[in-house]
Amino acid sequence: MRRMSSECMRSFRFIYDSDAGAMCLEASK
Repeated sequence: MRRMSSECMRSFRFIYDSDAGAMCLEASK
């Protein structure tokens, strides 16, 4: 899911409050 993390950053622009942002952070780990 490392590729997804990059796309997440672009799509959600690091949304911490949203669930999507949380998933992005977990994927980036």
